Amino acid sequence: MIVLVGDKQIAVAGGLISMHDAISMLLDDVSENDVTLKFSDFTEVRQAREPLLSEADALINAAEDKVIDSAPFRQYRQALRDITQTFSDAQDVVWPTKPQLSQS
Repeated sequence: MIVLVGDKQIAVAGGLISMHDAISMLLDDVSENDVTLKFSDFTEVRQAREPLLSEADALINAAEDKVIDSAPFRQYRQALRDITQTFSDAQDVVWPTKPQLSQS
């Protein structure tokens, strides 16, 4: 896995790491929005996707519990599921934007 800040490669990790771990490796204060993780293959993509799918399921349940439209959360989950068919190269993967669950 390659860790980029902006367009600059700053680390190569010999395995799968989380965004949080990547940011904590950096000496400078860096926003999560500035960090990109590039995957070497779709096995890494699938491993990184698993916790996101679990989180998406929890968001759908929370939305339904709050009687909020769950469609954006279902669309997000489907985009996560489709990611290995959407991209032909693991290094090109761009994760879908997670919708926010209102706090009301």
